[in-house]
Parts: sequence; C-alpha cells; structure tokens
Amino acid sequence: MKDSFSRREHIGWVDLLRVLACFLVVFAHCCDPFVGQLDADRGAFLTGAFAGSLVRCSVPLFVMMTGVLLLPVGEGMGAFYRRRIGRIVPPLLFWSLALPLLFFAYLHTFGAATQSPTVDPASYTVRQLVVRLYTFVFNFNYDTTPLWYLYMLVGLYLVMPVLGAWLRQASQRDLQLFLAVWGAALLVVSINTGAYMAETVRGGILSIDPGQTEGAKAIGMTHFKTMMYVILPQALRNILPQVGNNFIINIKDTSVMFIIGFTDFFAVHRAAVGATYLYFPSAAIEMAGYLCMTLIASVLLRRWEKKLAGDDSYTLATTDQLAPTAGMLNHPGKGSNFDEHSKESELLSGQQNRGL
Repeated sequence: MKDSFSRREHIGWVDLLRVLACFLVVFAHCCDPFVGQLDADRGAFLTGAFAGSLVRCSVPLFVMMTGVLLLPVGEGMGAFYRRRIGRIVPPLLFWSLALPLLFFAYLHTFGAATQSPTVDPASYTVRQLVVRLYTFVFNFNYDTTPLWYLYMLVGLYLVMPVLGAWLRQASQRDLQLFLAVWGAALLVVSINTGAYMAETVRGGILSIDPGQTEGAKAIGMTHFKTMMYVILPQALRNILPQVGNNFIINIKDTSVMFIIGFTDFFAVHRAAVGATYLYFPSAAIEMAGYLCMTLIASVLLRRWEKKLAGDDSYTLATTDQLAPTAGMLNHPGKGSNFDEHSKESELLSGQQNRGL
C-alpha cells in the first residue's frame, strides 16, 4: 500500500470515468433550462426533470474521481492547504462577484427576456445587486449556481489530508473492510427507505381520482403520458409531506449504522465520550448538529410545499357570468374556513339582495 502511494500512476479507467462524468455534468446542466420552465411549460419541465434525473449520478462520480486524483497526498497538511486552497479561493471570489454583475447586465443592458417563472427581472434592481455582491459568502444565490463544484472542492480539500494519512497506513484488508461497511450501510438504508417510499408513492397515485385517468385516456393519451402529465404531478404534491418526513427520518436513523462499524455523527460522539469521559458536552454538540440538519431540511421542504400549493388567491377562468359562485371566486382562506362565510360571498350576496 505504501509503495502504491509513492508515485502517481496513469490509470485508464479513472480517465474514462472522468470523461464520462464531465459529459454527464454537461448534459445535466443542459436540462436545467427545461426544468426552469416549471408551470410555464409543463411538458418541457417534466422532460428536463426526467432526463436530468437519469444523469445526476455524475455529481458523486465527479467527487469520487476528484478524490482519487488528489491521492496520494505526499506533503504536509499545511503545504497541501496553502497550495490547494490558494488555487480555488481566487476564482471563487472572482466569479462570485462577476456572475451577479454579468447576469444583471444580461437582463437589463441587453434587454434579454426569460421564460423562467423563477426569475423576475423586476427584482434585479441595483439595490438587490449590491446586496448580492456583499452577501455572496453567506448566500448561495441563483446567479452563482455554476459555482457549486467549487464549494464542494473546498470541503473535499479539507478532508483529503486526513484521509490520505489513513490510507498510507491502511492495509488491503482494511480498505476492503471499509468499502464493505459503506456498501452494507447504503444497502440497508436503501432497502428500508425504498419500502417506505414505495408505499408512499403507491398511496399518492391511488389518491388521485380515477376520473383523471379516464379523462386522459378519453382524449387519446397513452398510459405513459397519462402518468407523466396527469397523475404524477398531482400525486407529487400529495406525497411531498411524507417524502419529507422519510428524508428527515433517514437523517436521524443513519445513526444506527455505527453498530456495523459505519463512522457517522453518532459514532464520532461515542468515540469522543470513550476518549474524554465527557458525555453531556459531546451529546449536546450532537443534539445541536442533528437539530440544525433537521430544521434546515424542514424549512426547505416547507418552501417546496408552498411552491407546489400555488397562490392562495385565484380567479376562475370562465366567460359564463352565471357559472361561478361566490365560493369559487376566491380562496376561503381570505375570509374564513368556509366558502359561504367568506367576505367576498357576503359582498356578492349583498349586491344581489340590493338588485332584487
């Protein structure tokens, strides 16, 4: 193992995976404009989401190949950090400032138009531009989305010297055991989560009225199109709360993996307790960490649910003046919990009584 780390070798399969990962990343980013259409073009959104989901494996593949190419770490931790971080911080700072400026110029100077409902040109004012420029360190915004890989590299560089030192001392059996534990942990979590998710998706599909399927088939849609364009978009909104619950449960349930030797947050806590005999401080840090992860996940999922729910206020699209009733004109949340007691229905009822 030590001899293999003494020199860098040209490995063909690593180069092949690098090329494949680069191609898949480019393909995934080509799908983003279609996904950005959302409800403006539902067909383009679903096509982009489906095609992009097939190549999302490019991200972990890219991370793994980058880690392989960083090994062996043949220098001290200080020298490694100075050389690697020095290479990545200047472009990160430059493009974090340049991209918002370029996007602002694209929208206003050249009068460019966008069909994405997530981009409102009116919100890209000079004031907001200044805010984006001085808060870019703390706020990963829409303009700097292409920089996701640089943020990932920073985290990867932080752990590589530690991982490299362990790999230098590890035997072939240690590496095989490490990979076996990771594989077993992923398999167990996948099987457990897959069972819950399968039942969740099944329930979401069954919650859609059968008339939706009958109507889609009546206008000549195939089964695939019926599922993609009619059933699944409605089912996704119904199952999103449970999907979010499963995700948060997974964050916490991975702590049981330490039983098979998997080193996670809880395993580090147990190791710290065994070394220092200070249970409460270590447990408090672990509690705060899990609380932060679950709260962040809850906030993001809640925002997604609100986005799928749509606006609270809506108007029925019809030309028949006799068709809409008072309760159909506005969401009952604007008045009370009941349509017949909403402020709009009372106003319309008063106008009708005066007319009589």
